[in-house]
Amino acid sequence: MNFKIEFSNKAYKYYKKVDGITRKRINNHLSILSENPMFSELDIKKLKGHKDTYRLRIGDLRLLYTIEDNVLVITVLKIGPRGDIYNV
Repeated sequence: MNFKIEFSNKAYKYYKKVDGITRKRINNHLSILSENPMFSELDIKKLKGHKDTYRLRIGDLRLLYTIEDNVLVITVLKIGPRGDIYNV
């Protein structure tokens, strides 16, 4: 039972802009998330003040996402460096 990964426009634009090595690292993390969105070995934290929004740390990058369990969808809201990412 895998989750489908969807990107917001802003997240997809950033994803297409990054270099190939970074994109591969993001893809590896997303494939793990699609199998288990709360995988304990990844650096995942729930954001305070936001319902069902989580932060995934990928080196210097952060990836914000939401989980819709009833339809098995993970929506990537934003991808970017730590200083720019938390203005959701």
